[in-house]
Amino acid sequence: MANPSTDGQLPVPETHLDLFTSQNERGFSSMSSTRSRSSSDTENRSHLPCVTENRSRSSSTTKNQSGSPCANEHRSPSTTATENRSRSLCATESRSHILSPSEIRSRSPSPSAKSTQFTINTVEDSESNSSDDNSFSSFSSTFNDAKTEWRSIYTAAILSFISSVQFSLYLSSMWPYMQMVDKRITENFFGLVVSAFSIGQIVSSPLFGYWSNQIKKVTPPLILGLSMMLLGNALYLLMPMMPFPNRYLLLIGRLVTGIGAGNTALLRTYASTASTANDRSRAIAFVTCGQALGIVVGPVFQLVFTPLGFPGFALLSQKLRFNLYTAPAYFACLMNIVGMSLLKYAFTEKYVGIVTTTKKVDSESDLEKQDVEEVEVKIPKYDQMAVVICYATRFVDVFVRTNLETLGSAFAMMMFSMNENESVTYNSAAQGFVGFLTFVTYVVYICFHLDKHINMRVGCIASLLALVLFHLLTFSWPFLPALQEAYDPDDTAIGCNYGRFDWCVRMNAVNVYLYYGSYAIVIGLAFPLLNITMNTLFSRILGPRRQGTEQGILQGAGGLARLVGPLAGSALYSAWGPRPVWAMIVLVIVLVLLAWARMYSRMVPFEARLKRRQSAFSCASEVTMVRNDKSDVSNEEQ
Repeated sequence: MANPSTDGQLPVPETHLDLFTSQNERGFSSMSSTRSRSSSDTENRSHLPCVTENRSRSSSTTKNQSGSPCANEHRSPSTTATENRSRSLCATESRSHILSPSEIRSRSPSPSAKSTQFTINTVEDSESNSSDDNSFSSFSSTFNDAKTEWRSIYTAAILSFISSVQFSLYLSSMWPYMQMVDKRITENFFGLVVSAFSIGQIVSSPLFGYWSNQIKKVTPPLILGLSMMLLGNALYLLMPMMPFPNRYLLLIGRLVTGIGAGNTALLRTYASTASTANDRSRAIAFVTCGQALGIVVGPVFQLVFTPLGFPGFALLSQKLRFNLYTAPAYFACLMNIVGMSLLKYAFTEKYVGIVTTTKKVDSESDLEKQDVEEVEVKIPKYDQMAVVICYATRFVDVFVRTNLETLGSAFAMMMFSMNENESVTYNSAAQGFVGFLTFVTYVVYICFHLDKHINMRVGCIASLLALVLFHLLTFSWPFLPALQEAYDPDDTAIGCNYGRFDWCVRMNAVNVYLYYGSYAIVIGLAFPLLNITMNTLFSRILGPRRQGTEQGILQGAGGLARLVGPLAGSALYSAWGPRPVWAMIVLVIVLVLLAWARMYSRMVPFEARLKRRQSAFSCASEVTMVRNDKSDVSNEEQ
């Protein structure tokens, strides 16, 4: 009999409770082809997922009339009617009924006696609380009292902070420092230096993930990543001591640091696979919180080192100095050393979110004793289109963020007639409030277990809509007042540079309070919510498997957005002003929203997708059995 499932290959091993095994499929086929004539056989068929009460009555009637289930010539019409009813009930079954483990045991053929175990822990469907986490069954390994290794999750959050903070730690002080140590550096070359970090991260994130999957560990790649970040910061400190042009050493240093920062994806991977189904959202929230705070807090550390001044004081030589420009790099080196120490003494790799089986192996020393070996289960493939949409969502998240950060000061100076100091002050205050609101959002989410009340799909879509709302509120609409030329007290022109940009005459003024108010509140809520919900849903779509490669690609998508976003945004801003930049951002978000709308039903956890296929498989098998019964009766009548 042909396999009724047409939704792809299902390479699941033989287990006690798995309806997708080839053995179970053979059981259904055997039941339909041999078709025993005993009453117990009829009873067994009645336990199948989609068999009907009418079918049982039909079998009983036939048996009573002739003493043999196959001898009565009136069975064929009854079988035809039963087939029609079975089709109808199977359609309903596939939509609503979910098998429990006890039902699966009673309805599945007995497997061969192998020393393997596989447990399916079911969670009661609770659409009423709009939680994807509690809507479907979740897989887990066969262990008793499995618990999340919270100490390692906390360590992963700290390591995520350490990796992320190094992108922005001394970004603001790098340009003036380079002008001092290498007079030949240009703005274009410095732009390449800034991009080198993202390029390194794009390349290394998937490679770190693939390596982790192959060795089934995250600690060695994490140590290598921290070591490379340590080396990159050391190159920054050693620039004045090198005989060749320092700008090239800076480029190499930032590239090496970016490659090392690619290990951030491994931390999300660990949080996803080292936590139970009930704890997964909170575990991922800890790691993403560390990452978000690292990006926001980086510039704050630079302010702490400002009182050191320049040239500071010498350490081992006159060229190796500790001042406001080099102190952040020393601090980064210290954090990397602390991170490696935490990996050694406070981090334990324990995976409770990966499907495993326990296999008994005969011991050579004592035949009466058996060793138990834990083996990972090869589970069906995840939904690739759903994963691609998560990649696109991550790209949009970072794309919007980097454009706002890149153009924030220039937009404020142009639109609100601010000088450089005022624009830095206002944008720093707004960014600080966003960081505070981000921290509060994560704390509330973790402490009050909001993962049990928030639908992950709805959270992602709501966050994307909030980003669209911000750009619509701050768009320079034609019906707004015209932008006016402004001058400072010294009669120096400020605001939009009418002599340089001809689009200034076509601009309309945006309200300053509306801009910064919506930035602080809308952006401050949308970004953390999108990070939590998207990363959690992404890990659930992948299912209980090692996720290193996929998480690495997700991190690479963010790095690509950090590379492409500022280049595209700056080019459009210089040529046509902020309107096309805002339009470009809205267009990118809307395209991803359309993809979400088209694929909404498939953006579900792996267990939910597997249940749908399980129900469809069971119903299709029963319909095929009824058809084979009809064929058998016809052959006997002939």
